[in-house]
Amino acid sequence: MAIDFTGTSVIVTGGAKGIGRGICLGFANAGAGVLCADVDDAAGTELATTFEGAGEIRFTGQITPECTLVRYRLSLKRLITRRLYMGIADGQVEADDQVIYTGKDLRVGLFSEDSEVSAK
Repeated sequence: MAIDFTGTSVIVTGGAKGIGRGICLGFANAGAGVLCADVDDAAGTELATTFEGAGEIRFTGQITPECTLVRYRLSLKRLITRRLYMGIADGQVEADDQVIYTGKDLRVGLFSEDSEVSAK
């Protein structure tokens, strides 16, 4: 059974090689917009060239050991409160005050510090 992720966006960290690459390819082939974050720029660029209309992969920078400050920002647009609390948000990642990744309409699971995650 194929799962359709058309209209969704995902961020995959460490997505240029190995398991992360497989996750990027799987989501993209299922129609998702994929934002791949990886420190290996060459592998990321190679991955981006393998897609033809199967979602989005963008590289505008990278997080390296030399970065002194990394920020993840989410702008919540909608909150869904059911069994799982989920937000629909636009997001971005900044490295040393430079925006290097952006995503629109991301599905974000919301938890508090004292939330318990259980498999029921």
